[in-house]
Amino acid sequence: MNNTLKYFFLKQKSNILAVLLLVFFVTLILYPLLFGGKVFFNEEQYGFYYPMSFYVQDSLHSNGSLLWNNAYYGGVSASLDQFVGANYPVNKFLFNYLDFFTAHHLSIFLALLIGTLITYWFGKSNGWLTTSSIVLAITYVLATTLDWIGIGTIAAHSFILFPAMALALLKIRENKNFLAYVLFGGLGFGVALLAGFIQIVFYVYPILLLYAIFLDSKYWRTETTQIKKHRSLLGFILMSVVGTLVGLKQLLPSVFFIDLTIRTSDYAIQNASNPHILELITFLLPDFIKIPFIGAGSHGFYIGTLAIVFTVFALVYYRSRRVGFFLFIYAVVLGFAFHLPIFSWLNEHIPPYSNMGGNFRWMLAGAFPLAFLSASGVEGYLRNPEIISNKVKQLTSRILFILSSLLIIGSALVAYILNTISTNETLKNFIIDKVFSNKEMVFPREHYIGVLEKTANGLLEVFSFANTEYTLSLFFWFMSALFFYLLYKSDWFVKNRKQIIILFVFFNALFVFQAQSEAFVDKNLYLEKPEIVNYFESIENNPNEYRVMGFLLGDGPYREVTSKI
Repeated sequence: MNNTLKYFFLKQKSNILAVLLLVFFVTLILYPLLFGGKVFFNEEQYGFYYPMSFYVQDSLHSNGSLLWNNAYYGGVSASLDQFVGANYPVNKFLFNYLDFFTAHHLSIFLALLIGTLITYWFGKSNGWLTTSSIVLAITYVLATTLDWIGIGTIAAHSFILFPAMALALLKIRENKNFLAYVLFGGLGFGVALLAGFIQIVFYVYPILLLYAIFLDSKYWRTETTQIKKHRSLLGFILMSVVGTLVGLKQLLPSVFFIDLTIRTSDYAIQNASNPHILELITFLLPDFIKIPFIGAGSHGFYIGTLAIVFTVFALVYYRSRRVGFFLFIYAVVLGFAFHLPIFSWLNEHIPPYSNMGGNFRWMLAGAFPLAFLSASGVEGYLRNPEIISNKVKQLTSRILFILSSLLIIGSALVAYILNTISTNETLKNFIIDKVFSNKEMVFPREHYIGVLEKTANGLLEVFSFANTEYTLSLFFWFMSALFFYLLYKSDWFVKNRKQIIILFVFFNALFVFQAQSEAFVDKNLYLEKPEIVNYFESIENNPNEYRVMGFLLGDGPYREVTSKI
């Protein structure tokens, strides 16, 4: 027995170490929430996500109804809000037996961890090395972003869907246990419906249908029967049935009552946006780098500096059917996200997509394909390193050094220009005159001068070498240049390239999540009694008197708190 266990651990050593690393990674990025007494913080977290979780826990403990909370937002159904997953058995267990904050954060942690480990398993099932599979898992988390993962308890559960169904489809196509993987993929779909963000579920779902067709297409000419030709598609259909049955308790009322919500049939048209081209800056800089009044810093783009270089390698040197498919999928997602013709029409007029706003959320469906492309580049290089000659490595290193230098010089130049604008009254008036040369000023000139100053100072704060997070973002580009320089200069570096790639991707991701965790606040802030409650109690005798609060109830206290920091 001991020899059997010893043989198993020796054979699975790399997988065991990879799983431990990924568990450590997910634990580390959520450590402040799990063990540090911290909470997510913005107006929606303060005004909706945490309060709704608290209401669900309170209802479970008191055997109250989850159907309607008439004390919040003038009446919200906890079973329909889809920000808690109140019908999800795991969440019911957590909120029944653990304290409120632990249950909320552990729900996110478990879903994120499961999705990460399944993603690693998907990489290994493609025949990849351990290194490539780890890169796939970490970059998938990184491209999804911490801001998104922290939406209620549901975003991390929709994170599971893509890898779970993709893995099941791949195994089914490889003639593995058909029924077992139908149930596995169906359960992943069902969990996403029960406890995931339904909009993202419907964005990912058609992509998985295309993946099933892609897997089958290779066998259309070689297989003799229709079932064998369309094995993955059949699996996808059966998974959909299983998942629908699992998630029916959440799905059915959500569909039936959708007309009673703001999600009308033309909601997507009403909330369509044309994202700025500067959103693409997130390919180069982490998602927390945001340009005032413009945005950027969006999910679905940033996978780290080294990973994006390997993505380019996958597209140039290691092309394959799989690489081509995931590139195509990513292009489709970009089309929907950027509201391009044809894609925009589909998004606005085809239900259920016409009931969904915020077309840029499509980029969340692009996180997995982009991570796949980066890991494909790593896999290609580790399997066939001779394709990347020393000349190519040298050229790549020089390009990255130049890019790093341009980012540094550009930052210094931008800082100089912005500082000049901020301190030169004549220049400020000149800019205002130019902007309004053909427009009428609605407000006094002083108003626009103030906006210009705020914009310049905001940009200075972001793109400043005094901003540690921004400086470290540039540093990782320099380190990527150094990586390829040492790759053709050092034999020791080449020998240990697998471990170095893992460490680079790991610490790049860890830096990004650590930078975002600075926005966390102490959970005691949420436990303090709001002044508005003290005020109402001082002027009213009846605590049960009915009152309708504004929808943005949490926005006021949030702004009040941040203005004092």
